[in-house]
Amino acid sequence: MDDHRVHRWVSLAGPNMGEYGTPSPEWLRKYFPDIALEELYTLWYTGFSQDHISFAGYWNDPNQYDGYLKKVEFLPHQEVVLLGSPVDEIILPWDSSLFNFFTPSNEHTTSSMKTMKVRKHMIYFSC
Repeated sequence: MDDHRVHRWVSLAGPNMGEYGTPSPEWLRKYFPDIALEELYTLWYTGFSQDHISFAGYWNDPNQYDGYLKKVEFLPHQEVVLLGSPVDEIILPWDSSLFNFFTPSNEHTTSSMKTMKVRKHMIYFSC
């Protein structure tokens, strides 16, 4: 992405800091009937999945956070407008749309991006 820049980015309830869990895993059970939520990172963090399955790029397992940090990339941008809602039933956690996420090793609480360990090049705006 060398010198690619986004001037103004508007995100409406996007999984900006990733997603963990699916609100309706029936589609997943059809193809992987025996895989547990805690094991999905082994599928989504592979090179094949990252290159061919769009959802894999959003997967952020709070129990495998270092794996997420190794693969994630963000575009640099000058202006950001983030919109999200606590009644969102699709993006998990809903405040991923605000660049918050589950606290590493704790999928029951969320933390601000400001308090989480992130790679330096991921932060291009002040939260």
